[in-house]
Amino acid sequence: MTTYCRVAILECDIPIEPIISRHGRYKEIFSNLLGPALETKLDDATILSFTIRLIPGPTSSMPSFLLETVGYCRLQHKVILLAIPEHDEFADEDWILELVDYV
Repeated sequence: MTTYCRVAILECDIPIEPIISRHGRYKEIFSNLLGPALETKLDDATILSFTIRLIPGPTSSMPSFLLETVGYCRLQHKVILLAIPEHDEFADEDWILELVDYV
């Protein structure tokens, strides 16, 4: 029986141009770095896939849109990666704290 290991990449920003030209955008970066490692942990009947979801930003609606997207991704994906280069999970912003609690 085939199973799936789906990885969602929530792209809230894009890398700077030197990174894009050398490594690509976040989907390419994460799939190239994590793909080989994850595949060694999966059995032969499991298919690994990466999907990108673009998050508009920075806007005042970004936090609520991001939480809705994470909620959807939790139902469809086993792994959720957040690509938010100018923020981190340790920031003291309300929406980041809410997102970390939610995930």
